[in-house]
Amino acid sequence: MNKFLKVFFAILFFKIIFGIILPMSTDEAYYWFWGQRPQLSFYDHPAMVAWLFYIGSKLDFLFSHASWQVSRVPSIVLSHAAIYFWYLILKKYMSEKQLIGLLVFVVLSPLWGIGSLIVTPDSPLVFFWSLSIYIFTQISERFEHERPVNWLYICLGASLGLGFCSKYHVVLFVPAAISYVFLEKKWRMLKPQGIFLCILTGLLFSSPVLIWNYQNNFMSFKFQLQHGLDTQDAWRLRWPIEYVLGQFFLLFPPVFLAAMKRPKIETLKILFYFGWFPLLFFFLTSLKSKVEANWPIAAYPALTCIAYYALQNSRALRITFGTWTVAWILVLAQILVPWIPINEREL
Repeated sequence: MNKFLKVFFAILFFKIIFGIILPMSTDEAYYWFWGQRPQLSFYDHPAMVAWLFYIGSKLDFLFSHASWQVSRVPSIVLSHAAIYFWYLILKKYMSEKQLIGLLVFVVLSPLWGIGSLIVTPDSPLVFFWSLSIYIFTQISERFEHERPVNWLYICLGASLGLGFCSKYHVVLFVPAAISYVFLEKKWRMLKPQGIFLCILTGLLFSSPVLIWNYQNNFMSFKFQLQHGLDTQDAWRLRWPIEYVLGQFFLLFPPVFLAAMKRPKIETLKILFYFGWFPLLFFFLTSLKSKVEANWPIAAYPALTCIAYYALQNSRALRITFGTWTVAWILVLAQILVPWIPINEREL
C-alpha cells in the first residue's frame, strides 16, 4: 500500500470517529427519518440519502448507544471515496507528496471536506459526479489512442443514473460535457453507439426516481423546478451578489482566483468545464431566485483540484491551508465543547 492510501484510510478512520461523535443536525434528522421507511424517491429529493441512512441503521449493533450517529458511516465512506477518483485523475501530473497534500487540502475544504461529515444528498452527488468525471476523462484518453470505449459509456450512464438518484443537480453534467466536446472540438467522442448505451443505462439506473415520479404525478420534479427557478417574490439585487460573494469565500479567494486560469493539460481542461459550468449555471438562476450556498457543490471538486495544481509551492496555498485548519479547529471545538456563547433561538 502506497503512502497516499495509508493517509487516505487514516483520515477516513478519524472522519468516521468524528461522525459518530457529532450531534445530528436538523437536516440530517429529516433525512434519517426517511431512512426508517425507504422508498424509491421522495417529494423534495431522490432517495439515495435515505438508502444510505437505512444501510447505516443496520450498523447500530456496533454502538447501540449512538445508533443514529453510526448510520452516518455509509455516507461518510462514500463521500471520502470520491477523493480517490481525483487521485486517479491527477496522479499522472503530481508526485506522491503533492497528492497527499491534495488529500489534506480537500479534507480541509469547507463543503467538500469536513462538511461531508453531515449527511445530506450532497455526499452521494459528489461521489457519483466525481466518478462520472473520472470515467469521462478515461473516454477522452481512450479516443486519443483509439481504444474500445463502449463499456465506459455504459459505466458513465450507470454512474449518472445513480447520481440522479442522489440529487437532480447531476443533470448539469450533460451540458458541461457537451460544452467541452464542442468548444474543444472533440467530435469523435460523439459516438452514436456509445451515447445510446450511456442513455440506456442512465435511464435504467435512474429508474427508481422516474418510477416514483410517474406514480406521483411528477411532483418531485415540479417541486424542484419551482424551488430553484420559479419564485413569486420580487427580484432582488442581493440574490446574485450574495451568491457570488458566498461562493468566493466558501471556495476561498486564492482557490477561486486560481481556478479561473484555464489549464493547458488536456485532462485538466475537462475539469475546468465541470468546475465552472455548475457555478455559472447557478449564477444565472440567482438572477431569478435565491440560490442556496451548497447548490453548486458539484463544481467544488474540479475547481479545488485545478486550484491546488495551479497553486503548488505558493504562499497562497500555505495561507489557504492555515486558514482552513484554524477555522475547522474552532468549528469542531465549538461543536464538541461549546465555548462561544451563542443563543440558538436568535440564529
